[in-house]
Amino acid sequence: MRVHIDRKLGRVAGEGLALLLTLAMELSAAEPERPGGAVLPKPAEAPKHTIVRGRILLPDGTPAVGALVTVSGPVVVQTARGGSRIYSNVQSTACDNDGNFSYDFPEWIKTIAVRVKAPGTVTNMDYPLNPTIDNVVRLSAGTRVSGRVLHQAKGVSGVRVALVDTASSQRGQFTAVTGEEGDFSLDHVHPTHDHRLFVPMDSVADKNLAAVVQTFRSGSEGDVTKIAEINLHPACTVRGKVVMSKGDAPLGLSAILGRHLVSGDIQTAPIGDDGTFVFHGVPKESVNLWITEGGATSGDVWPSTKNYSLDPVQKDHLCGRVDEDLELTVLLDPITVPDRELRASEQRAIQLRAQGLAQAQQAQALALAQAQVQAQRVRIVNGQQIVGQQVVAQPIIRSQPYAPSDERTSRQRELQGEPLRGISETSKAAPTARAKP
Repeated sequence: MRVHIDRKLGRVAGEGLALLLTLAMELSAAEPERPGGAVLPKPAEAPKHTIVRGRILLPDGTPAVGALVTVSGPVVVQTARGGSRIYSNVQSTACDNDGNFSYDFPEWIKTIAVRVKAPGTVTNMDYPLNPTIDNVVRLSAGTRVSGRVLHQAKGVSGVRVALVDTASSQRGQFTAVTGEEGDFSLDHVHPTHDHRLFVPMDSVADKNLAAVVQTFRSGSEGDVTKIAEINLHPACTVRGKVVMSKGDAPLGLSAILGRHLVSGDIQTAPIGDDGTFVFHGVPKESVNLWITEGGATSGDVWPSTKNYSLDPVQKDHLCGRVDEDLELTVLLDPITVPDRELRASEQRAIQLRAQGLAQAQQAQALALAQAQVQAQRVRIVNGQQIVGQQVVAQPIIRSQPYAPSDERTSRQRELQGEPLRGISETSKAAPTARAKP
């Protein structure tokens, strides 16, 4: 009997020791140690669910019923390990009868900003939201931009005028047509912001006129920003000829000429059987020139590196200034399969690098704006700090598009200030011939 009891006690003691060892291992895993032996606290897990709420008000303070709310820029998500990643493809939502809206995310959101489309308000303004509070966004009525279009000191009617944000590549966020005296006005423009105002090339090309792009900063909300007159000048003509370094030119080639400062303002010209093309109504400023096949720049031909004005960064077009009528010859190289894969890889690398930095800059801007919104929650009332539950979100300015910063961009800027040129007429190249089907 005694032996049986000792064995039983030994078995119980062994089980207790095993339990203690298990508990010790769990505590060790839950509390990692520093190299010196001190225990580190276990990092807190990020919440796995976020509902971002807000209320949209019109400039007069009434609810913006039916306003369309769209997430602008990247949404920064906090991961379980304490890091961050970008959340995209968020659908738009509409405000209810009280101006309320909400976004339901399955993860913890660190930063988010929205744009709101409502009548009589600025539609390209970004508002940062705080995921931890009920946000209140009062929309901006913006500012009015007015001016006149003149030719030979007289107002010109029926001319289309466009305005874009300097950080935008759109052709025209705002457009207007001049009246009988050449006057125009654009309402609900983003206040205290940099803009570009221009006359699209196709608006006055039939008159062989053009106007250079004007850059200005809009006034404060409610003010009228008066622009100096936009003077139309005699436009330039750009004539060109395409030649192949080897072989025949493929069918379906066309030339595209676009302004450097406003990437959306372009002209397209077909390339004839003799390889020639022509553009009328070109303003006296920096332009870009593409040779495309079926509307794409990744076909069977590519601008040769022998073209003087070849863009050293993108390598798929020519860039330079037009100050007078020009004639140039553009040399094209046939693209082999390895060449196409290599150049496509280079283009993807440039785009990914630009996209990554743009997202990082946008996330940084949103985080700063988020901190400003959070700081506004604390108010001083009668000498005491009062923490509010609602904050009127303040608009933020989007970061400028990314541009690589190396010796290639320095050369690119130099070319944009030099006359647009192809190859020398004495360069050896095969004459252009159309491929026969």
